[in-house]
Amino acid sequence: MVLDHWASPYPYRYFTIIPFFFKHFCYLLSGFRLTPHDLVSYAISLYFILGLGCLHAQIARSAGPAADEIITSAVLRQEMDGPVRKLRVSAKLETTEMVLQADEIDYNELTGDAEARGNVYFENYQTREKLYANRIEYNLKDETGKFYEIKGSSFPKVEFRPGLLMTENPFIFQGRWAEKFKGRYLLYDGFVTDCRLPKPWWRLTAPRFDIVPGDRAIAYKTFFKVRKIPVLYAPAFYKDLSENPRRSGFLTPNAGRSTRLGWVYGLGYYWAINRSF
Repeated sequence: MVLDHWASPYPYRYFTIIPFFFKHFCYLLSGFRLTPHDLVSYAISLYFILGLGCLHAQIARSAGPAADEIITSAVLRQEMDGPVRKLRVSAKLETTEMVLQADEIDYNELTGDAEARGNVYFENYQTREKLYANRIEYNLKDETGKFYEIKGSSFPKVEFRPGLLMTENPFIFQGRWAEKFKGRYLLYDGFVTDCRLPKPWWRLTAPRFDIVPGDRAIAYKTFFKVRKIPVLYAPAFYKDLSENPRRSGFLTPNAGRSTRLGWVYGLGYYWAINRSF
């Protein structure tokens, strides 16, 4: 079921409260003496405007589409061309699992194919994936698609335990284009890192990555770079992104400089004896 909404930057409840607010505000400017009753009414109006505005995002998400619904919206217009729904200017396509936003979206209601163009933003609420691209071809039924000039992030599923130092920094990837299968990405001509962009401290660059968000990432014919300097080549490199990060394997290489040893380079191997040690 497809529901089309007119995109408005303000919820309807604003228009039921703002007239009372401006009435009291005009009284203040015109020099009228306000009674205690007017002051109380003014305070209540201001409270509802600010309070309901802050809660709008939470209310909108909790009142999202049902399991079998697809909500579409656009600021300029929505029009039908056969089974294709054309959304223009601040277009939005939302289900219970994901949201797709762009300047323009063409959505085929029969096949489930959607093409988004211009300032594209894609988010999966369940896996916490956030993707930005110039253009996206995505099928809502199969959850497959292609992303062009892609930048994305995925948060690891971390199980915190006492005495174990962990981080919730997002896993960031960027590439020329990518293919998405259900729960899996193939990223081409790109890099991955967990450092802050645009100048990450380290990167893994490769012509192809196989990424399962929240599970693992495999890079083929990869270079490990510190800043822009390649320091290690590997035909294949495995990066664990799962909720149980304690797994035996080689650690990420590191490089640095100390006053006692000078420039140093390190490569280690971690042995997880069992779940506790």
